[in-house]
Formats: sequence, C-alpha cells, structure tokens
Amino acid sequence: MKLKVKNRVVKDEKGRVIYKQYRPKGRKHYNIEIWFDGNDSELESINNVKYILHESFLNRDRVSNKPDENFKISIWTWGIFEMKVEINYKDNRTDELDYYLKYKLPVNVPKNYSKVN
Repeated sequence: MKLKVKNRVVKDEKGRVIYKQYRPKGRKHYNIEIWFDGNDSELESINNVKYILHESFLNRDRVSNKPDENFKISIWTWGIFEMKVEINYKDNRTDELDYYLKYKLPVNVPKNYSKVN
C-alpha cells in the first residue's frame, strides 16, 4: 500500500458537523482532521510529517510526530485549498507532495450542525 493523505470533517457525538464563528455573522469554520493512511511498516518508517497550510493561516507549518495517530493534525478552516505535505523519514529521506484539501458538508439545516465556542 502506498501512503495517502486523507481528511474528514469532525462531527459531534450526535453526528452533527461542528463549527465555530470567530466573528458575529462571520464565516463558519469547520474542524478538519488530516492524516496519513498506510500499512504499519510504511508508517513506522516516518519520523514526522509537516503539513504546510494555505498562506492565510497564521501558523502555516503544522508538524505531527505521532505515528500512533497516523501523523494526524486538526485544523479549523472555512474553505478548501492546496497544501504541501513533507514526509520526513527515519533514514533521513524526505518526500514532498501536493494535497488538495476538500470536504463535503451536509445540507445546511440546523439539525446537521452544532456550533461550538
């Protein structure tokens, strides 16, 4: 199996998409988890993964050193975007790939969403 970047929209215990609004009447920001999918030997060969987010993020570079969580990170975003992913292996190799972060949201009715602070 080849390593693949994956993502999902985070939902609450009732299956509703969670979101934040940083300003009254501002855009809804959704919690998105991003991680690597691969077999155990592939994941064990990785030292860390650096996710380089869109330039609009204040903290663009997010590094995960957690192989037990498949090098997962969690972000809040209102949009989709192209990002770079840098894989740093234990043997000092580095791979870089492009990943287009996109996600699907359910129909915009209150029962499908839950606002958090």
